[in-house]
Amino acid sequence: MGFRFRKSVNFGPLRVNFSKSGVGYSVGGKGFRVTKKANGGTRMTASIPGTGISYVEDFSSSSKKKTSGSTPPPSGASQPTPPTSGGKKRRKWPYIVGAILFAGVMGSCMQNGGVDQVPGGEVTPPVASMSPAAVSETETPAITSLSLDYDQADLELDIKDTISIPVEVLEEGADTADVKFSTTDPAVLTFAPQEDSDTLVGVVTPKAEGTAEISVFTDQVQSQVITVTVIDSERIAAEEAAAQKAAEEEAARKAAEEAAAQKAAEEAAAQQAAQQQQQSQTNSRTVYITPTGKRYHYNGNCNGGTYIRSTLSEAQAMGLTPCKKCAGG
Repeated sequence: MGFRFRKSVNFGPLRVNFSKSGVGYSVGGKGFRVTKKANGGTRMTASIPGTGISYVEDFSSSSKKKTSGSTPPPSGASQPTPPTSGGKKRRKWPYIVGAILFAGVMGSCMQNGGVDQVPGGEVTPPVASMSPAAVSETETPAITSLSLDYDQADLELDIKDTISIPVEVLEEGADTADVKFSTTDPAVLTFAPQEDSDTLVGVVTPKAEGTAEISVFTDQVQSQVITVTVIDSERIAAEEAAAQKAAEEEAARKAAEEAAAQKAAEEAAAQQAAQQQQQSQTNSRTVYITPTGKRYHYNGNCNGGTYIRSTLSEAQAMGLTPCKKCAGG
């Protein structure tokens, strides 16, 4: 398949055509148009809208015009015999066009039951309306290539948003009525042509969270496929906020537990230190013993005996037991 290019720009009745062959132009309306082609040729098209009657004549660019300053033949050469009619050759197409227009007007009058009488005695023929069967000046090109004007293969779209994607058709002036829009999951999103648009544009409308593929196609060609992922940003944000709050609460709980454990450890350590200190003080307490006695006394005058000073730890090390009367034994 070769590279093709065609572009038309309208300036009222004047149309300029750009193609690989060059630049051409045409002037006229629906019933009559003269076209100057890019190769230098000329085409005259006459038609009667609504009747299907038309006449087309091409004039080649190779035919040279006669000029008044032509070089005379050399002396002695034979002179060309002038035409017997004594004048220029007349073209037939003006008469043919006139005959077509006249036949079309008469046919329209007969079809509509005659002519209309307007005030003042003037007679006006009815105006023929444009029919869908009217002959077009150029053949509508077939679509050979379709593409979605989006440079990524994947698209992420929030459920509250929509996006418009232009459809590019390679052929200029092609009929896009047969282009269809496709989605693999209508429950997730729809893909439909945009209304009130001069160009072919598809609109993606999310329906629910999920993934679907979109494309455009005709019976002969198909565009590339774009994967669309629909997300709910509000739900995601709410879930992230809840997860962050739960993490903060868990961190606070752990911090409280660690603080309580540390406090309990500190209290236990303090209690143990106090007990050790008390035990130390108890072990160093002064007691009274006798050289042969089996008990130690807190009171040095207990039972009027003669005692020796000692410490509680020493007395306990000697195997002495507390006095039942003064040491609580």
